[in-house]
Amino acid sequence: MDWMNHVKPFLIKLLIITAINVTVLPIAVGATLVDIIIISLIVTPIAYFVGDLFIMPRVGNAIASILDFGLTFLMLWILGLIFFADRNSSILLATLFTTFFITLSEPLFHAYLKNKLFNEKEDKRSTIIPNYSTEFAEDDVIELDKHRSKKDERTK
Repeated sequence: MDWMNHVKPFLIKLLIITAINVTVLPIAVGATLVDIIIISLIVTPIAYFVGDLFIMPRVGNAIASILDFGLTFLMLWILGLIFFADRNSSILLATLFTTFFITLSEPLFHAYLKNKLFNEKEDKRSTIIPNYSTEFAEDDVIELDKHRSKKDERTK
């Protein structure tokens, strides 16, 4: 697989992680923009190459999203302890919120990867053009009057 195919998905993942970090971390722990960019540049390559390229193709979208939660939480928590240990803030709570919102975006990102990078497209032809079958058979015609008259004769 050509490495150029990974540039666009990697940048999308970097944008998602950075946007969520910019939203949560300044409020929760007082992070600066430089802190957020450094954290995003550390978390994104690990999450992309380990979570999205190694784990997701092997175990599927749902399990990969759960494993991505654990991996992202661990990375953000360790980096939070390194960057924000001197501040009086709840690093654990900030990490949980950030990881939660990143994990919400993972199934959409995995669907994008399956479609664009792994070329796993659904067969939409079956939903657009239904495959109807026609059955050709002859039906037996039962004459009820003859059947009833024979039944009546037996009962007499």
